[in-house]
Amino acid sequence: MKNMNRRQYDAQVAIRTLCAAREEIFRGNPVAEKMLAQLNASTSHVAAAFAAHEAGRAARKNGTNARRGARKALRKSLRAIARTGPVVALEAGTEAGFEMPKGCSDRQLIAVAEDFVRRATPLASKFEAHKLPAVVIANLPEQMAALDRAMARQSEGRSAHKVARRAIDAELKSGSEAMDALERIYMNAVGDDVTAVGNWKEARRVGPSRTVEPAAETPSEPPAGAPAPPASTRVA
Repeated sequence: MKNMNRRQYDAQVAIRTLCAAREEIFRGNPVAEKMLAQLNASTSHVAAAFAAHEAGRAARKNGTNARRGARKALRKSLRAIARTGPVVALEAGTEAGFEMPKGCSDRQLIAVAEDFVRRATPLASKFEAHKLPAVVIANLPEQMAALDRAMARQSEGRSAHKVARRAIDAELKSGSEAMDALERIYMNAVGDDVTAVGNWKEARRVGPSRTVEPAAETPSEPPAGAPAPPASTRVA
């Protein structure tokens, strides 16, 4: 969520509060009442979209962390099998090796794990005889599933994050359109009331707090009669 979106939302809330305080301006005007309803709906929907946005971002982050941990665990198991494979091959009289790819995607890693499970499971006792814990092969299916679940959670969180992002933009646009219409009615009603006009402009203002830039310092003139500063000299 961008800071600008939060400030836009705060402006909608402020305008909604101001309109409620000056409801006599809008009462009985069908267009005004429609725009007030649109502003109220927009403000409520933006608040809900903010919550969904944060939930999606958290889910994506959690999925990413879970995916990293699941990948690490699966790689560790596959490396252990690949390391023990040549010894098992000598005993079993088979040339089938267990090659651990140097680099691959998580989907490819799961495919490698599926191949290891298929070929290593019948030889599980031989792997165990060479000091590979039995759980290494036995746990592969769950480790594969854990990585797959983490990938799905990460993807779902990313999707929810994007959907909420689009909803925020759409609802803020709807609220802005409502405020445009209400502003015309409000300004016509308050006329030259400087305070009322200022209240609206301040409520709708979007942006960071204004800061006053310090005035640039100007060289002060020497007092009258004071000796002039010595001129610089240059050595030939």
